[in-house]
Amino acid sequence: MDYSISEFSALTGVSERTLRYYHARGLLHPSVAANGYRRFNSTDADTLQLIRFYTAAGFTLDDAAQLLQADQATRTAALREQRAALRLQQQRLSTLIAQVDATIANQEDDKMTDTAKFAAFKQAQLAQNDVAYGDEVAERWGRDAKAAADRHYAGISEAQYQQAQQTEQQLADVLHAAVAAHADPNSELGLRTYALHRQWLEVMWPQYNAVMHRGLMDIYANDDRFAQYYEQLGGSGASQFLIAAVQAHAAD
Repeated sequence: MDYSISEFSALTGVSERTLRYYHARGLLHPSVAANGYRRFNSTDADTLQLIRFYTAAGFTLDDAAQLLQADQATRTAALREQRAALRLQQQRLSTLIAQVDATIANQEDDKMTDTAKFAAFKQAQLAQNDVAYGDEVAERWGRDAKAAADRHYAGISEAQYQQAQQTEQQLADVLHAAVAAHADPNSELGLRTYALHRQWLEVMWPQYNAVMHRGLMDIYANDDRFAQYYEQLGGSGASQFLIAAVQAHAAD
């Protein structure tokens, strides 16, 4: 079935001006009569649906144009990359919301003890982690292991948390030194990197063992969220060095 531009606009909810713009950009290909009037059909509707999906998912119009012309494998790869970017954005928003909630609680309840504030922080962190990593952790290690890890984290003391924070800062210092020196993962800096990361995990992850540590590195290697975190923590190349150091030193 063919539609005039006004009919197609009413059908799709996209303004006539936008439809003309998409046509001018080469995104839509309506037939054009001798009098200059555009006629749209069901194929144009399918294409427009994809354009709206791609732009809603965060792609630019240039990206959308390329995806419309790409093969299925290329489109799928682009969608996977965009999904990872959206998950990272989701994680950042979850962190920001948790920080806002904690700030509101602190400002509205001056009588809240430090212990209560820390308990609220842990619950917010657990919620954030569940959004960002929950499904992946449960799929890899099982729901029971995830539940046990959540219970452990909910029960850690302020002293344990401070110990983990101090260990992570030491890890950051060692990673900076290793990256600056272009160190070999088998070097003393590599061993120190592995030991500090293990020390941090043992506070946060009571089921720790070397097999799980190496398995965690597989996740790190295939997830940009971890790469970006450790690049921020230890500098460019820190994520790759950490992964290599753990793989070199984590023995059964």
